[in-house]
Amino acid sequence: MGTITTGLISYILISINFGWAHYLLKIWLKAWLISYLISIPVILLVSPMVDKVVKKIFPVKQ
Repeated sequence: MGTITTGLISYILISINFGWAHYLLKIWLKAWLISYLISIPVILLVSPMVDKVVKKIFPVKQ
């Protein structure tokens, strides 16, 4: 899921900013690699914190 999301977002933003150019693929792959390498640790660090906040706001009733 993260691979598809980061790939799609980076491709769309690179295409919008640079348009169709002969170096688009090289720029996109570099941006995709960087965004993927950043997104995975962020997800692993932020997800537990968000989970705790959501559980405090919406406690599970038993």
